[in-house]
Amino acid sequence: MQNAKVFYKLIPVAFLLFVSCKKWDLGKSSFPLVITGDFVPGIYPTKGKIKGEISGLIEGEFVDAYGHVWSSETDQPSIENNMGIKSFSYKIGNESFESDLDRLGPGETYYYRAFLEYGDEVRYGEVRQFPTNSISPILKIDSIIPFLQNVYQVRIYTTIKGLKAGQPLESFGITWGEDPDPDILNDDEYFPESSISEQDSTFQFSSDLLLSPGITYLRPFLIVGNKLFYGDNVIHKIQDVWVGRTDFGGHPIEGAVAFSIGDKGYIGTGYSTDGVLKDFWEYDPSANQWMQKMDFKGEARSGAVGFSIEDRGYIGTGSGMNGVLKDFWEYDPSANQWMQKMDFKGEARSDAVGFSIGGMGYIGTGYGMNGYLKDFWEYDPTSDLWTPRTDFGGGLRQSAVGFSIGDRGYIGTGYGMNGYLKDFWEYDPTTYQWTPWTDFGGGLRQSAVGFSIGDRGYIGTGYDNALILYNDFWEYDPNTHLWTQREGYPGNARYSGVGFSIGNRGYMGTGGNYTGRKIEFWEYVPEDQ
Repeated sequence: MQNAKVFYKLIPVAFLLFVSCKKWDLGKSSFPLVITGDFVPGIYPTKGKIKGEISGLIEGEFVDAYGHVWSSETDQPSIENNMGIKSFSYKIGNESFESDLDRLGPGETYYYRAFLEYGDEVRYGEVRQFPTNSISPILKIDSIIPFLQNVYQVRIYTTIKGLKAGQPLESFGITWGEDPDPDILNDDEYFPESSISEQDSTFQFSSDLLLSPGITYLRPFLIVGNKLFYGDNVIHKIQDVWVGRTDFGGHPIEGAVAFSIGDKGYIGTGYSTDGVLKDFWEYDPSANQWMQKMDFKGEARSGAVGFSIEDRGYIGTGSGMNGVLKDFWEYDPSANQWMQKMDFKGEARSDAVGFSIGGMGYIGTGYGMNGYLKDFWEYDPTSDLWTPRTDFGGGLRQSAVGFSIGDRGYIGTGYGMNGYLKDFWEYDPTTYQWTPWTDFGGGLRQSAVGFSIGDRGYIGTGYDNALILYNDFWEYDPNTHLWTQREGYPGNARYSGVGFSIGNRGYMGTGGNYTGRKIEFWEYVPEDQ
């Protein structure tokens, strides 16, 4: 009986030990393992397959989700930090699985690992890595062909070679911009072609683009997987061309004045079917729009002189309802206000020329009460004073053109005592001297338009002693003193138009011819500016 009592007392202890062991086994079964398997490359560098395995679950238990994560940017990819993720959301027990990878970057090293979600936990396998094979595609623009109907529209032929036949592509095409090395990741424009699923190792495509005037940098691009490839830059120039802009906002006019201040242009006064005018307009080239400003405060007139000095515009002289004038006015664009300044100190006149050099303005030549004039005056806006300078070297005339390039002024063409003229003179404000240079290349004329862009001068349109109207256009190089004929003004031949420049563009419009006064307005894109 003594032994029976001992055995009876041991039973609860053994039972407790058995229950305790069973609970420990259940606890162990709640920690499944995930194993990161091998990478199996595909037939293309952008494809592959990753293997994985889940173990440690007791029969009837499942994980909630599993898969792989991978990245070429971190060696610890996770479901929160990865370039790619392949996840299976249905439940699975102990078994192997695979993840198909696509859009891998050629020639890159990837880190990857398997994962599983079990309850509220995410478990990872060990991190492994694999390289993808490199590719060296060659992208080349073969030719750029402008359309005959529109030189701004071009067709670009491009060749891509060096790929494995049938390599899947994400995208390819052309990117372009005003600066070298345009790319599709910034604000430059690009044109992606439709991706093709089958191609040889070498293939060609064409792209029709609408480019802006000036110099454009273009280069082809290709995206394979998540990797971007570019070809070399190709420069395409759309230069020595005219671009139609919004018609002048006021009346059709001739004999107006024009100048630019900063990034805006201005046209005002002139003669229309309603007589002489005093309205004044501002042109914004970025918006291609005209806005009417405060009317010129002087008497309505035509044949006046206009120029700008720094941030102010100036208009003076001209011919009004009661004859020639000599008043002089300053325009402040920031306040949109006119202020009368000291009258021009020379004789009242119309059809004179004016320009500015540095901080000084200049007016000379023209036609006054006693005939043709050749005197030349300097205006200082700081002191509001006029000072006589050396008479224009070319002699008496009216309806000439004047402009400045750098620290020199220029006057040429016009009409004088001996008829129509084509001579061309340079003024040095430091010595007050005039120097004759090569005659204007377009021949005799008056009432032409002249302005400068950068380090070049331009003269065009006007009429000659046979009353022939012109729309030819010429460029002057002050370094060589040579004239080069450029693309002719696309509007009708005319006289007494206006022109000015803003940045590296010229603008020209208005004027008249035998069919009436004009209102159209054009932008000129010069060579190599």
